[in-house]
Amino acid sequence: MSRANESIEHSLVVRVQVFGRRYVRLLQDISEFVRKHASLSFFQILFVRAQTVTSIENYQARLTATIAAFQISALVNIQQWQERNDKARAKDRRSLNLRLNQLAVDNLRLMEVLDTKNSP
Repeated sequence: MSRANESIEHSLVVRVQVFGRRYVRLLQDISEFVRKHASLSFFQILFVRAQTVTSIENYQARLTATIAAFQISALVNIQQWQERNDKARAKDRRSLNLRLNQLAVDNLRLMEVLDTKNSP
């Protein structure tokens, strides 16, 4: 094997190792985030929802950067992925709004019940 081929092979091995470490670390970070978020109560989720959206956007950016660093972004149809992501976000937003509305209704009902029981 020529010196140039060895250098190219070594460079490729290093790039794959770097990509692997970045990708594994990203997956570990996402897993930790999901576990932490899953342990929150509904009210805690409400308080950190903006932070959650920001975190998800950061993970998305890191994932995109990791893929680009390995130069496989051409293999991924980013536009379709983004469309699916946007649809999933819209669905999640609708779901969250429905839950928030239900929570508000439940809160009003609770207040009414408490007022009824506390009135003489």
